[in-house]
Amino acid sequence: MHAPVGKGKTQYRSAIFYVDEEQKKIAEDTVKAMKIYSRGNNFTDVEPVSAFYMAEDYHQDHVQKRLAKLGDLIKDD
Repeated sequence: MHAPVGKGKTQYRSAIFYVDEEQKKIAEDTVKAMKIYSRGNNFTDVEPVSAFYMAEDYHQDHVQKRLAKLGDLIKDD
């Protein structure tokens, strides 16, 4: 799971990408609300959509893979 509470490397950052002004406003309002909720510790960027590149296969389905490994560990006990 992702917790956008710190600045780090750009490949690990939290961001919302928009395609029009309506989406930009919604994203900015959401980030503003989350900053209040998290006491200012939300570092989510709001940026226009640009080129998107899929990650390599070994980066896909990260959460599901971790949950499967956890399930395997529990079964072994």
